[in-house]
Amino acid sequence: MATNKYVVVSLTIFVITSLVSAQSPPRQDIAAGREKKPIWFDSYQAGISAAKARKRPVLIKFEAEWCSWCEKMDREVFAQPQIIKMLENYICIRIDVDKQRNVALAYKIKTLPRIIVVNTHNEIVGDWLGYRDPAEFSKLLKDVWEYTHTQTGTSRMPKVREDAAKPNQLFEAVKINRSDTDELISLLGHKNPGIRREVIDALVKGGLKAMPTVIPALESKYLGTRIAAWKVVGKLKGAQYKFDPWAPSDERAEALRKLKAQLGPSLPKHASQPAKTT
Repeated sequence: MATNKYVVVSLTIFVITSLVSAQSPPRQDIAAGREKKPIWFDSYQAGISAAKARKRPVLIKFEAEWCSWCEKMDREVFAQPQIIKMLENYICIRIDVDKQRNVALAYKIKTLPRIIVVNTHNEIVGDWLGYRDPAEFSKLLKDVWEYTHTQTGTSRMPKVREDAAKPNQLFEAVKINRSDTDELISLLGHKNPGIRREVIDALVKGGLKAMPTVIPALESKYLGTRIAAWKVVGKLKGAQYKFDPWAPSDERAEALRKLKAQLGPSLPKHASQPAKTT
């Protein structure tokens, strides 16, 4: 009888343990000696397929080459060890809104950066707009984790059409006079990424004669304009000069003073403020 009771108790403990293990989501910590890295996909469909196959939640980061805050978030947030560790049990997808417009339209993306978390039941359980510092982003990930494997009844992820959107479906079209340097400068910080690229290309093709007009744009109070202007300077003069568009105003002023001294006295002493276009 004692043996039978022991067998029954052992089986009961085994069944309960198995049920608890089956219902629990994967751990977020790193198993000893088995350090993992977050899995990032550039393709939406490939990432979603991988998430379904591995039964993992999805973190989607909407970004663009021209998005300064997206770049800042990559440098200051996604590169942090604690954030990398927390993303190990997600399938992470980077969506360039210019290259995968159909995905951006499906999720109604209008502002960047944008982070969306989809649980294993295809429900959107996290939707965060704008830049978040490492501490805030870490807290958001911790708060949302309990919903990543539980059906919540929240809105479901949208269906994404296979065909790409037309170029002007996300941003309005603007006619550009490529021979008018002042107009090009005023469009440096435009919200349309296609226009930004066209303006940068036009200024670069104009050669060094555009430099006296581009340099003042580095003093713009608009970050997007400063970044675009710095890209023009980099393409025209190489990477031998130092200037950080994200730096505080006093540091930018000092760097710009040195830059003007290096480039020569032909540059204007006082900058005109480019028009706000973002």
